[in-house]
Amino acid sequence: IAGLHAALEWLLKTGVDNIWKVEQEHRKRLLEILNNYDFIHTIGASHSIPYVGIVSCLMDGISSDSAGNIFNERGISVRTGLECAPIAHQYMGTYPAGTIRFSISYFTTEEDFEETLDVVREVGFDSAYTYVYSKRSGTPAASMEDQVDKDVIKDRFDRLLALLKETSAKNCKKKV
Repeated sequence: IAGLHAALEWLLKTGVDNIWKVEQEHRKRLLEILNNYDFIHTIGASHSIPYVGIVSCLMDGISSDSAGNIFNERGISVRTGLECAPIAHQYMGTYPAGTIRFSISYFTTEEDFEETLDVVREVGFDSAYTYVYSKRSGTPAASMEDQVDKDVIKDRFDRLLALLKETSAKNCKKKV
C-alpha cells in the first residue's frame, strides 16, 4: 500500500498531462531514429492518431525474433512476434512474423536512445534513406506542437551520416 501511495503522489505531483507530453516527445524521437534507416519500416505511425508509448517496426532481411535477440544481447528489451494479437497482425499485414516493438515512457533517457543507435550501428548497415524534415505551410505537421529544435535535428542527422560513412568505409575495406 505504501508503494501505491508513493506512486499516486508522484503521479499527482508530475501531472498526467506532463507525463503524456514527455512520452509523446520520446515516441517522436524514437520514430526519428528508426525512420532514418531505409531497412526499418515503422508500423502504425500516423501523426493524426494519439498513440501510447509503443513503436512497432519491421527490419528488412531479419526476422522480428532475430532482431529481438540482437537487441536483447545488447541490453535493450523489445517484444517480438505476434504476442497476443494475431488478428491485429493479420489486419496490419504483419502476420505470421509479427513485429519488433519498442516501448518508451516518461523515464526513457538520452542514454536509452544512444544505446538503440549503437545497436543499429553494430548491425552494420551502411546506407540509409535520410532527409531533414522541413515544415510546409498548410500541412498538419507544420502546426504540430513540440517541434524538434533545428540544432537537434542537424546534430542527429550529422551523427547518422558520419556513422554511415564510417560503416560504409569499413564494409568496403572488407571487400578489398
